[in-house]
Amino acid sequence: MEPEALYAAFAQLIAEAPDLDVHGEPFRLAPEHYRWIGRLTALLESMGQQADAFAVQQAVPGLGTSLHRRSVSTIMSKLHAGFARAEVRAPLALQGGFIPAGDRFGGLAAVAQLLREATRSVFIVDPYLDESLLTDFAVMMQPKRELRVLGDSSGIRPGLLPALTRWREQYPDRPVSIRKAPERSLHDRAIFIDEAVAYTVGQSLKDLAARAHCLIQRVDPERMREKLQAYSSMFDAGVEVE
Repeated sequence: MEPEALYAAFAQLIAEAPDLDVHGEPFRLAPEHYRWIGRLTALLESMGQQADAFAVQQAVPGLGTSLHRRSVSTIMSKLHAGFARAEVRAPLALQGGFIPAGDRFGGLAAVAQLLREATRSVFIVDPYLDESLLTDFAVMMQPKRELRVLGDSSGIRPGLLPALTRWREQYPDRPVSIRKAPERSLHDRAIFIDEAVAYTVGQSLKDLAARAHCLIQRVDPERMREKLQAYSSMFDAGVEVE
């Protein structure tokens, strides 16, 4: 498996990790637990970590018994050790793109790093927008860069418009254009830098890593061009927020 795909696969496993804690009820392994553990074991084996894969398999019979907590600890430690190894092997552009749940600052820092890469423009696609788009993220861009934003008509919060008005008064050298696509027509979240590089974001910026893990992933060049063309057309046809 390619390093980038391996990194994404581990990040997805962490994001989809089942609840293995005991909450006062007898724990019973369900089919989704077996599927998830099977995926983890297969990924560890694909990295040559047979010992870790075997440890996970050995821990499974202990789930739901007096060894439950120890078994959960073993499984989760092997998961995160595998992810750490995958991250080291991943391209530098991808490293650090996994944001654990609750790490709001880490999410802000990761996106800010992308925005500062822009030398001309940034194009953000996000169905759900509020004032944090400007107060938390747009302020991270370098001056004299153009920002275009495409949101969904059903997902734009009332606080965005007054923030946009004040932004234009205070930063006339930082042009921002926000447009609305038809209601419920957007399902993707993406950031395009200088119309040359694109990243997909697992959550809307306003909720980034608030309650769930998030993966920020670079898009391959061919898919980037397809996405840019499609969303640019939607932006051109969109209704201006003003």
